[in-house]
Amino acid sequence: MAIVTCRQLGYRYRDEDSSRAFALHGVNLELEQGLFYAVLGSTGSGKSTLLQHFNGIYQPSEGEIQVLDVTFQAGQKKKGLKELRSRVGLVFQFPEQQLFEETVEKDLMFGPIQFGKSKEAAREAASKALAEVGLSRELLERSPFELSGGQIRKVAIATVLASEPELIVLDEPTATLDPVSRHELIELLQELRRKEGRTVVMVTHRLDEVFCAADRFVLMKEGTITFTGTRQELLESPERLAEAGIVEPQMMTLALEASRRTGLPVAEMPCELDDWAEWLMNHSGLASGQSGQPAHASDPDDDNRTALGQPAAHEPIAEEEQAGELRPAGTGEEG
Repeated sequence: MAIVTCRQLGYRYRDEDSSRAFALHGVNLELEQGLFYAVLGSTGSGKSTLLQHFNGIYQPSEGEIQVLDVTFQAGQKKKGLKELRSRVGLVFQFPEQQLFEETVEKDLMFGPIQFGKSKEAAREAASKALAEVGLSRELLERSPFELSGGQIRKVAIATVLASEPELIVLDEPTATLDPVSRHELIELLQELRRKEGRTVVMVTHRLDEVFCAADRFVLMKEGTITFTGTRQELLESPERLAEAGIVEPQMMTLALEASRRTGLPVAEMPCELDDWAEWLMNHSGLASGQSGQPAHASDPDDDNRTALGQPAAHEPIAEEEQAGELRPAGTGEEG
């Protein structure tokens, strides 16, 4: 079932000059319930503008968009959106923009209270949301601005979760985060989708961080959608990434090259790094279908050994190693 449907959606900023009339134009899109969507595109492609239509911050200049049971049509300004905004949680690109209370607990309680819950129910929702993002209850009495960048980002997501939305929309949530915090955040979003059936829509320009996590991919360029599909469909159309100004992730490059060398369908290639290790063990004897040379001449493992700084399988070993003359470190013997 579609949770969001766009039909020829267009949006014009009021102060936009005539040379860049529409931030969005001709957008047709359906988002199904319970999936993880990654929306990708270069700066100015319309990603953030599209997301802010999902809870009525922006409303169409052309066409229409239906979100859950609310339909926005061009020329018809809709008000009274409190219920919709309790069901569609939006996490902004800079989370400090939506944190303003003295304590984490007060920030987490704000949304539920605004949407009609009692203080006691809001307090319970705050504790539950904080646990959902993997943070300790001890942080409830802390100022949100005393937390680390990763903690602030998780608290911002928790402020949205406290209102129990059906659709979670995140605008560049991993920006400024270190690699460990980015990985934890993506895992959290996957858990919300898998365990609770939430629909997750995440805007990013880094395909590598969502390539194995997302169920569907949406590519945007200059205010319109150029591609919508699964990971397999994206693998089958890698040229779409260059068109949208997106860098091809290493896992995708590896899958395409392994498919080319072995002749196996790209759909059979693994995605996660751990799965690749097992796949390479099972397929290390496959030679390129285009050469009659021994397997090691076109062994796909060699590329991966090289990437790890290890010698290829057929690369000669240094004479000292062959003769067993490796000296222990710190002997002080120099040439």
